[in-house]
Amino acid sequence: MEQVIEEIRYVSRKSQNPQKLLYLADANFGILKRDEDIAKAMADCTENLGFPKSTYVYYAKNTNDRVIRVAELMKTVTSMSMSKQSTNQDVLANIKRSNIPHEQYDYLRLECEKRGISTFCELIFGLPGETYDSFIKGVIKTVREGAKIAMYPLLLLEGAENHNEEERQNFGIKTKFRVCPRYISTMEGLPTLEYEEVAIENNSLPFKDWLRIRQFHFFIAMFGSEVFIDLRRELAAHDLDYATLATLVLEDTGNWPKDLLTLFDKFRNAAIEELMDADQIRAEFEPGEMSDIELKYPAQNYYYLAVLACDRKLLDDFNTYLHESVGCLFADQANEAVIDRLQWALKLCFDRFICYENFQSEKQVNYPFDIESWRTSPSDHTVSSPDLAHGAKYQLRADPVIETRLGDLLSSGLKLHEAVYKLRNGFIGFRGHMVFAYERKAVLES
Repeated sequence: MEQVIEEIRYVSRKSQNPQKLLYLADANFGILKRDEDIAKAMADCTENLGFPKSTYVYYAKNTNDRVIRVAELMKTVTSMSMSKQSTNQDVLANIKRSNIPHEQYDYLRLECEKRGISTFCELIFGLPGETYDSFIKGVIKTVREGAKIAMYPLLLLEGAENHNEEERQNFGIKTKFRVCPRYISTMEGLPTLEYEEVAIENNSLPFKDWLRIRQFHFFIAMFGSEVFIDLRRELAAHDLDYATLATLVLEDTGNWPKDLLTLFDKFRNAAIEELMDADQIRAEFEPGEMSDIELKYPAQNYYYLAVLACDRKLLDDFNTYLHESVGCLFADQANEAVIDRLQWALKLCFDRFICYENFQSEKQVNYPFDIESWRTSPSDHTVSSPDLAHGAKYQLRADPVIETRLGDLLSSGLKLHEAVYKLRNGFIGFRGHMVFAYERKAVLES
């Protein structure tokens, strides 16, 4: 134990990682009693050495009180994953997974919430027996329970049961391969990439529905991001949720602005084109091919969010569409007063959305409501609550590192959206939101 703790201190003193990220490879952190001592050592390093600022942790799958204590020690630098994979009991039976009972899951989530521990729930699409509708319902249910969502496609891994031929035949699992964007390295002397095998179809989920979930995933990632935190809060205050909004927007393509429709046609095509057969996998690349390999095989959600953030007209069209459509989308669930408040929340969100076509490192805005008091008020308070009806001025400021790093990327000859994508892809985990969202602070009048 002494050696382990000293190594943590050594890394904290010596690391040159600008993101100050510590990645733990332990598959079940918190399962052993000693893990509390390790967590205390990391928390001590954060406080006294400024490292780590963020930590990627695989907590023990069946979360218990010890895991919660460990997570509480590290709550300022990480969040806790509570993996459901699916909310469908038949699906869980198909994959032979004994999931955490829903009552225990709810208890643990609420216990974490009381202790200020951020949590998120992992759901996998493409599992045997999961349809498009059942998966979407599971996401909505999980969001309405108050959990953050992390969505992943089903991967077939060597050694896992679903990798064998019998399971593939039994459930009609069809797969393709793709380059995994998270594991592309362009480090000098070590250009590498990895492939993953993705389940794109089964007896319950045709490929066209798998693609619809890919598009749904984009909206979940966007509406679930820091940019739209005000909208999520206002939706929740009226017993609405952003997963339902994502579903309704996806079903409303006939009313999308032309340029937005074109953007998502490109997204859909890219989601198809990144897939390949086993005989298309390459083991070797020429050195020159690796120079732009990140852009040849991008993470599509981040890439197309970067495209959106680099086009002023496209961003304004999307803003206008949501502002004008939210009343129709929620026509059966919200009255005129609620729609007006949702439109106000959308304004707050798009004010915070950084547009790189005419990038401003900072700007000031005036609102007739006390936004910061609203954000710290009980969750059922709306943005236009009477007790918040006094105006305030706010500063919106981009993280200072963005402008410098973006300039470096653009000087290498990249297009604007390519540079923004690389900028976002370079910030792992908890700092990634700052690429698209201004930080908002009240301006204190002298």
